Amino acid sequence: MINVILTVLADEELTDIFNIIKEKPVSAQEILKYTKIPHTSFYRKINWMLDNKLVIIDSVKETKEGKKYCMFRAIFNDITIKLQKDVITIEVTPTVDL
Repeated sequence: MINVILTVLADEELTDIFNIIKEKPVSAQEILKYTKIPHTSFYRKINWMLDNKLVIIDSVKETKEGKKYCMFRAIFNDITIKLQKDVITIEVTPTVDL
C-alpha cells in the first residue's frame, strides 16, 4: 500500500483526482470539468485507483435520460508520511462515514 500511495503523490493527475474526491462523492464528469485530464487518461487512472482500493464507487445515479453514472469517493482524506532513517511510515485518516 505504501507504493500505491507514493505513486498517487508522485503523479499530478492522480493527486488532482484524489483531491477532488476526498471530501465528497463526485462524478466522472465533475472531475473532468475541474481537471484538464484527457478522458482516456482519467478512466485509466480512476480504474487504477479502484483496483488499488484507494477509491470506491459511493453510489450509482441516473440522469433524466436514463443513463447511469458513478459517484467516486476516496477511502481516506488525509495522508501523513514520516521518514526515519530507512523506514517510511504512512498514516491515513479514513473517510469518516465509510
